[in-house]
Amino acid sequence: MEILKLNELFEKLSSEDKKLFNNIFKMSKGTGELAIPQEMHDWIKPRFGEISTVEKQDILQVVNNITHEGALFNHLRSKRPIEAKTDENEEKTLQETKGCAFCDPLKLTPADTFGRVKGKHCITASNIAKYDGLHGLVIFDEHYPFVFEAERINDYLSTAQEWLKQAHKNYNEAVFPFIMWNCTWRAGASVIHGHMQTLLSETPYPKIEALNTNANNYFKKYNRNYWQDLFYIHNVLGLGIQPKPGINVMSYLTPVKEKELLINAQNLDSNLGATLASLLKCYYNIGVRAFNLVIMMKPFELANHSDWSELPVTIRLVDRGNLKNKTTDIGAMELYACSVIETDPFKTIESLKQYI
Repeated sequence: MEILKLNELFEKLSSEDKKLFNNIFKMSKGTGELAIPQEMHDWIKPRFGEISTVEKQDILQVVNNITHEGALFNHLRSKRPIEAKTDENEEKTLQETKGCAFCDPLKLTPADTFGRVKGKHCITASNIAKYDGLHGLVIFDEHYPFVFEAERINDYLSTAQEWLKQAHKNYNEAVFPFIMWNCTWRAGASVIHGHMQTLLSETPYPKIEALNTNANNYFKKYNRNYWQDLFYIHNVLGLGIQPKPGINVMSYLTPVKEKELLINAQNLDSNLGATLASLLKCYYNIGVRAFNLVIMMKPFELANHSDWSELPVTIRLVDRGNLKNKTTDIGAMELYACSVIETDPFKTIESLKQYI
């Protein structure tokens, strides 16, 4: 199966599943046509293949009706020649930054006013240039940023959760938690040393609030749980897997960028940590060296924010591209219109199945 044949797979669904798909998604296919001069043929063939596939390009658009996310898929995008590249050895760059401030966090990073939280494989610090009032770091005890051992991932996550609890205990008004992990410079990390970031705010961040509101509106409209239906549709299409009971992993149909995974779970526990470890190992083995990972959760004071009660632990994990490419993976289309995707979600899920 491939994403450009999604309409064929849709036609094989039951009438009930088609209706459910259409509640959440809409898709449309188009053709990009162009006239290619004879002089370009020798340049095109080794890069893109047959001239006919370039002259008439199949393009699929998928839109999430609930979240208003969209993706445009064209396989030829992955074959574009990238002129802005660096010859630098990224492994050398990663190793040369050893001895940074995060390698000695007790002396070279500030602490939060409520102190530090120490895990077995990490320690917290206060972010010196904050996104928000309560903004911390979970600094790994190893400099090398690529980690996919379940014990370590679980330790980072439990330490991050303890930081959130301590922050809430000291600042009761702050109730909305958020955890993020920017891995390497292409994903926005200013420090290569492995680290997560923790935030706790008095009000929800707007994109997370919009997601929760849209899911609640879906229930009001259809009397169905959005998150359950979302996984059901991905699963019936072959884009979902359930590595452990209560953990749903989707190769997302409307990704923000390449190879995006959407994971839902009831709890941020060791089972979920082990699943993330497997996913990150898969990412590494298929060549991913830059990623963003975010974790969205219910607020602490749920009694006062009952409209958040159906939000599962929601994780989004996305590849941010080749470290050697100087060209950014995000342009005007992604910022202001619709995500343009090179990779095929069906290929991504097949890779995951080897590791989960």
